[in-house]
Formats: sequence, structure tokens, C-alpha cells
Amino acid sequence: MADPKRSNVFIVGAGASTNFGLPVGENLKLEIGRLLDFQPSRAGFGEFGDNLLKRTLSHVGTVREYGLSYPDLLRAAQETSSAMTIAPTIDNWIHKNRNYDEFVLVGKLAIARVLSMAERSSPLFVKDDNIYRMLDYNNVGGSWLAGLATQMLTGSDFDDFIQSLSNITFITFNYDRCIEQFFLWLARIYFGEVDNADKRTLDALEVIHVYGSLGDLDTTFGPRTGYGCDLDIHGLLQASEKIHTFTQGVSEENIRVRIHDALSNCEVLTILGFGFDRINFDLLPNQRLEACQRLIVTTRGHSRDDLQTIKEGLHERLGVEPSYNALNASDVFKEYRQFFLGKFNSSPTA
Repeated sequence: MADPKRSNVFIVGAGASTNFGLPVGENLKLEIGRLLDFQPSRAGFGEFGDNLLKRTLSHVGTVREYGLSYPDLLRAAQETSSAMTIAPTIDNWIHKNRNYDEFVLVGKLAIARVLSMAERSSPLFVKDDNIYRMLDYNNVGGSWLAGLATQMLTGSDFDDFIQSLSNITFITFNYDRCIEQFFLWLARIYFGEVDNADKRTLDALEVIHVYGSLGDLDTTFGPRTGYGCDLDIHGLLQASEKIHTFTQGVSEENIRVRIHDALSNCEVLTILGFGFDRINFDLLPNQRLEACQRLIVTTRGHSRDDLQTIKEGLHERLGVEPSYNALNASDVFKEYRQFFLGKFNSSPTA
């Protein structure tokens, strides 16, 4: 059943994560290519590539259940590394080699490794040497989540914030945990000491990871939530198992149902940083959004012809005329400030 309270839906593509230093597109695949390049260096000593990835592949080669040899895994890694300069995306490369387990595993391990490292270097990561053990929101002030938070915090107290959060669903095609980390720390810093603040925030936060994520955040250890954690071999393997490429489809059987339900009562739909790849686009339900009053789409980087195709596709699939501008995700809440004012802290509809 759809949650009648959640009348605001955000569909979040890879472009929205660039606000927080996460690599996407060309940068993602080139970084994967660099980390998987295990050829001896030109100087004749040492090696390129990532040591943790190589040790993980070596470990997998000793585990009978995987049924993969270390030489085959290294070959897959090197071929993947070489292909990243010409492959459209890492997902396309994995899809091409979907019948070869060594390529699928190597690709997913590389994705998990690159993104976990990117989380650790992002402005949302709380470093161990941070004497205040707190997130510095000055580093993310220009992000789309900061713009959204400004609209949500017009209420006076933590209960108002939770009500606003309970009025939103995020449907993200990204593996990272930027949304969860941002709101968890927002609640801690903005409202201070509140009983069960972490639990109440995460309970109110509805994030649908279409293709899975690097893992759930854990508030057991206070500042250390698991975001950007320093992975070991087993941690990297576990993270890779939680993510799905578009070859493997959605991460859970009920994801399509949850997306359908989220959109059914949606009054405002905002699509941020979405590439409109055909496979991802087809995951949007072919349903008329009868309750939707406004569809806002960011389209930075798309040509005029692309915009027309996107407009026609969205109208045909969702039955709503999109309102779009050549904006980055971070500009949405500046451009549409008056429109969004009060949309999140109004009384939920029954």
C-alpha cells in the first residue's frame, strides 16, 4: 500500500551525487580502470592498481564456493581496466560480460571499492581526527540536499522536522548513502540532544535504492555510521554483494511495487541528476500520476533534441507535462524556492 503521507517524491540519479564528490560516468569508469590496472609499473618495480582489490581477488581464488581461479580473476581485472577508456559505462561492460562470473564479480568489487573510497573523501564523511566528531555542514552548503533541508526546517522543532521527512520518498539509482548520512547528521547537529533522534530520523527517512547500496548505516557507534568506512577484504565482498547492476535488475523483488506505490499518491515529483538511460527509464512505472500537480526535471547536459524526447517520454509514461530547466540538482531549490515553500511541513494528506 502507498503511504498517503508521502506526497513528495524525488527520483535521484547519479548526477545528484556529484554535489558530494562521488564520481559518475566518465570519472567513475576511469577510476575503476586505474584501480584494476595490475600491470607492473614502467619503472620495473612495484605495481599499479589497488592493493585491497588485488588481495580480495586473491582471497576469492582460494574459496571453493566462488569457483573462480585467481589467474582468471586477474585476467578479467586487466581486461576490464583496459576497456574502461572505450566502454560507455562500467554497467555496459558488465552487461556485455554477464555470462562470465569473473567479470561480474570484478566489476562489482571495483564499483564498491571506488564508491567507498569516494564516500570517505566526500564532505559528508566525519574523519577520525575531527576533534568535534561532527559533520561540517559548511562543506555541503551549496548541495541540493542543503537546499531541500532549508525548505524543511521552517518548522520550529524536531517533531516538525520528522513530519517533513515523513512527507518525502527518495527513489535513488545510486549505491552511495549520501541521503541517509546527510539527514542523520542534520538531525544531530541542528536539533542537538533529542531522545532517539537517530532512530526516529532513519525510521522517517524513506530511501528506495533501486539497485541496492553499499549497506545500511549503523548508529550504534555514534559518529561512525559506516559511511566511508575503511573496508577490509570481507567488508568489500559484502558491499559488492549488496549492489546490483542493471544486468542483474532491481535489488529486491518488491522494488518495482514500492516505486509504483510511492508515485501513486505523489503530488510533486522532482527528478534530479537523472541520465534517462533507457533501462533506468523503463523502471519508472507506466502509470498516470493522477495526483501529481507538478513534475520538475533537471536537464543540465542534455541537448535540445534530448529535451524533447525526455518531455514526450515522461508525458507518455506518467501522463504529466514536465517543467524543466537547464539546472544542476543544486539549483532546483533556488529556482523553485517559492513553489517548494511549505510543501514538506504541511499537514499530511489522508
